[in-house]
Amino acid sequence: MDNGPLQVQTSGPFLFWTILTGLNMKNCLLYLIIAGSLIEGYAFGQGKNYIYFTDATYQQILRTSEEGIIEGIVDTGLGFPWRITYNHWNQKIYWTNVDYNLVQRANRDGSEIETLLVVTYPQGIFYDDVHNKLYISEAGTPQILRSNPDGTQLDTLITSGILDPDDISVDISTGRIFFVDTGKKSILYATPPRFEVKEFMQPSDFENPTALTIDQINRMIYWTDSGNGQLARVDIMGENYEVLLSGLTRPDGVTLDQKKKIVYWTDLEEGKIMFYNLKNKKSGIVIDTEVTDFHSGIYFLNSINK
Repeated sequence: MDNGPLQVQTSGPFLFWTILTGLNMKNCLLYLIIAGSLIEGYAFGQGKNYIYFTDATYQQILRTSEEGIIEGIVDTGLGFPWRITYNHWNQKIYWTNVDYNLVQRANRDGSEIETLLVVTYPQGIFYDDVHNKLYISEAGTPQILRSNPDGTQLDTLITSGILDPDDISVDISTGRIFFVDTGKKSILYATPPRFEVKEFMQPSDFENPTALTIDQINRMIYWTDSGNGQLARVDIMGENYEVLLSGLTRPDGVTLDQKKKIVYWTDLEEGKIMFYNLKNKKSGIVIDTEVTDFHSGIYFLNSINK
């Protein structure tokens, strides 16, 4: 197991930007990524935002615009697609395939599907743009894994203190791993280099958390809880806990538009994608017609107009 310091990506537009500004490489990369300005234009550059989501019932990956226009992009060889993430460097989507025990990726339009890893019941997946690393939660063993974006140099980071790890995210400024454990019905975290697992908040704060995402700019963690039907958030230190919405049916996957301050999540009972605007505190439906009764993975890809 390699628990040494992570290496910061030093190629492409960020190297050029760093030379021009004279900023520290890691700080420069971190700022650009979490601010969502230069990197998003580099990654997409089409002037359109998309919400990617998985559909396990019909075994497909889809995306929808913010206006609710749905487009199927992957519909073969998926089995049971679960969580999904995005690599801004190579402009590929990554997902876990539970049925076939695979970690896979494709271009953002769904072309050129590749299998990267074969692991036992992979569920959560997260790509760290700053350190160019892919994190996977493996429920079959259970354990937390980390690899290069092409699946090479696979390291096992966590093997104890967990039961059924699912959705996963990383605080990219500290390397601290946060993940939902559906077996323990809690959110856990582990800090490098030892990655000792600890409870993030008191177990009584949760009923059945299902998914989480991190606002890297404001250092807030958002999660859905299907047990109590809530969308909630807390700061990265576990303080300033706030329930944003309650009375939801079966909320699951959650993602965030950091620029517009909008939270999106999937609802497994309604079969819809919902949103909550943090500015005006209004909520609603992105997709107003049921497309499936079982989509759980979701990722918001932000783009800027050229």
